[in-house]
Amino acid sequence: MADRRRPLKTVTGVSGAVSIYDAAIDPSTSTVASAIEVAKTAEANKIDGLFAADLLSFGAQGAIGAQEPLIFLAALSAVTTHVGLIATVTTTFHHPFNLARLFGTLDHVSNGRAAWNAVTSSLGEENYSDLDLPSPEERYARAAESLEVVNALFDSWKTGALIQGEGSAVLDPSRVVPIEHRGKYFTVQGPLNIPSCRSVARSNSRQVSLLEVSNWALASRRSYSPLSQPSRTRSPTRRRSAPGRQSWGAETNYR
Repeated sequence: MADRRRPLKTVTGVSGAVSIYDAAIDPSTSTVASAIEVAKTAEANKIDGLFAADLLSFGAQGAIGAQEPLIFLAALSAVTTHVGLIATVTTTFHHPFNLARLFGTLDHVSNGRAAWNAVTSSLGEENYSDLDLPSPEERYARAAESLEVVNALFDSWKTGALIQGEGSAVLDPSRVVPIEHRGKYFTVQGPLNIPSCRSVARSNSRQVSLLEVSNWALASRRSYSPLSQPSRTRSPTRRRSAPGRQSWGAETNYR
């Protein structure tokens, strides 16, 4: 099969524009108002995705982090139809079961347009505990296991678990199975308690695949050098992870 990879065309900053501060003190304006216009323009120009960065400390970098990416993109999903919704969410301060539910729900809400820019965070630990930030190696190891658990949870709803019946959906509970994960960082019985889009066969017989979690964190862990200085550049890509499954991932060094 020919390599069909190409640069992913994204619009960044949809959840961190300075206009959010203006809207926050204007009772007549929503903080998502300016982003709606950006989203509609992006979709009209066939942009691949809206990229929502995130940081977990006040003043770390302007307005980035002033809005939570998943909730913000869920709002944008209601006013768009085709553009991808790429949320930056850390694995260091989130449990993979919650991540699977959050991204799975965003994928349903947006009708299959959710994507995850998985990061490991290099700041913000003071807002989650009084412990020091784990080492880069530890954070990437946790990220690798998080991705493993999230993918397993999505796959816990097997193909055909939920099908279109006569006038309503038909659930086959025997095709919703536990994952029984026991690892260094997480113990998760599963299965996921919301339908995975990977398992949903739409009435037009097109098999819909949920967001395919990008494995960029694993690649980053293999190439990580403790002596390297983190940059603020992005190299967005779309990658194919397996036949029939497409992976959205905007590789970024925002951690």
